[in-house]
Amino acid sequence: MLDLDPRLLKIFASVMHCGSVTRASERLNTSQPSVSKALKRLEELVGFALFEPDGRNIYPTQKAQLLLESAVRIERELEETKQRILEIRSERPQGVRIAAISAISAALLPRAIVEFRKIHPGVPLKIELWRRELILSEIDAGRVDIGMLYSATQSVPSGFRILAEAPTLCVLPKGHRLSEKQVVTPEDFHGEKLIIYHNNLDFADPIWRILGTLDPSPEIVVEASQGAFLRDLVKHNVGISLLDGFTVNDAEMRGLVIRPFKPAIPFYLAIADQGQRLSSEAKDFLRLFSEIAVKIEADMKNLS
Repeated sequence: MLDLDPRLLKIFASVMHCGSVTRASERLNTSQPSVSKALKRLEELVGFALFEPDGRNIYPTQKAQLLLESAVRIERELEETKQRILEIRSERPQGVRIAAISAISAALLPRAIVEFRKIHPGVPLKIELWRRELILSEIDAGRVDIGMLYSATQSVPSGFRILAEAPTLCVLPKGHRLSEKQVVTPEDFHGEKLIIYHNNLDFADPIWRILGTLDPSPEIVVEASQGAFLRDLVKHNVGISLLDGFTVNDAEMRGLVIRPFKPAIPFYLAIADQGQRLSSEAKDFLRLFSEIAVKIEADMKNLS
């Protein structure tokens, strides 16, 4: 049975990140011999080599690369445990832990935070903007109170539920030639510069499938994961964009032209939470967020 010392994993992770024993020792504020000794001890415990020497340098083995993710996760969990102990000892509010994909940060999340602060000014919010996969794993592990993501279909991951739906809309700078159209279609993109959600985002798959049918293909000048970033680029006349209705509803959209887009591409907002284990503050945040999302859904129906 392995009896791993978390301190050894922390030193290992530091060497991996820093690329050398010297820089890791400086980062950890300890001596180089201490770091080297810790690495040797860890290798003895795990039963395989972590680094290969090459002159004065060392290079991580493939097995070291495989171990790194677990070492970093353990290090993070230890830091979270230390913070939780300090919170309990000082009787400070634990706060609400939220993880969302970055696209949701454009409008929905800030509005909910503003409303939450009105009723709980002393409760901290811990917001993480993560990839879908990490959100799913952290929700399952119980390290996040509320998880939020977009889906291109009504089939959402286990534990999640659809909260609201909004359409894909075309966002244009003022005075753009397409402003005269009541509805924008893919054929209208001929000769245009497009700014859209990144093609590695699952909820953007339907948009990319439609673009893939066009001949000639439109010019994609920027791909990004944050709706606010795409929105701001449209404001600066970098191009036009296709954005979800949740982002388009943002007050910051003023000064831009919004047009319905056909064929319809829905964005489904899905959430998951820890249920009965939620604190009263977390339940309040969930209620506020849900109310805002449902209102936006109603506004979008009126727009269409």
